[in-house]
Amino acid sequence: STNSPSNKTATTTKTTPWAWPWT
Repeated sequence: STNSPSNKTATTTKTTPWAWPWT
């Protein structure tokens, strides 16, 4: 769950610093 939309709050700057295109 490192790059999962559920952790977008903690991994926002990990892959997509603006939004998750595959929510």
